[in-house]
Amino acid sequence: MGLAEVHAELSRADQVLMEKHAVEMEKVAEEDAAGRIMARGFAEELCKLAGAMPNAKPAKKPNPALGRRAAATMPASGPSVGYAGSPALKRGAKKVAEVLSTNAREHVAEKNFAGPKESYPIPDETHARNALSRVSQFGSPEVQKRVRNKVYSKYPGLAKRRLERAG
Repeated sequence: MGLAEVHAELSRADQVLMEKHAVEMEKVAEEDAAGRIMARGFAEELCKLAGAMPNAKPAKKPNPALGRRAAATMPASGPSVGYAGSPALKRGAKKVAEVLSTNAREHVAEKNFAGPKESYPIPDETHARNALSRVSQFGSPEVQKRVRNKVYSKYPGLAKRRLERAG
C-alpha cells in the first residue's frame, strides 16, 4: 500500500467521521431547541404562578373575616412556587388561614398540637400531613418521634398509607 492509497483511505475515513459528526450536531441542535422551548414554557408558567406576567390572574384579596393573621399570611402576588397551582393546596391554604387565625389558634385544644409548646397543630388530617412534613424537615429526632407518634395515633389512616407506600 503506497502513500497515496493511505492518504485516500484516511480521507475517506475522515469524511465518514465528518458526516457522522454533522448528523450528531443536528440531533444536538434539535434537542437544544426543544429544551429551550420547554424551559421558556416552564419560565412562563413560573412567572404566572408568581404573578409577574402581565396576563397573570390577579392575587385574591384577603378576607377580613378570617382575621389579621390570615391576611398577613396570604401571598401578595399570587401563589408561591411548587405545587401552588394545585386545587388541594389552595383548599389547604384557605383552611389553614381559617382555622389558625390568631383568635382561632387560641381556641384550639392542647391535644390538637403534636409538638412541644403548642407547635405542629393537628386539628385535622391536612394539618397532620403538614406537621409530618415540617417535622421531617426541621424537627430534632426526639420531636420527630413525638410528632409522628401523636399524628399516627390520632389519624391511623395516615399510618396505614405510609405503610402501604413503604411496601
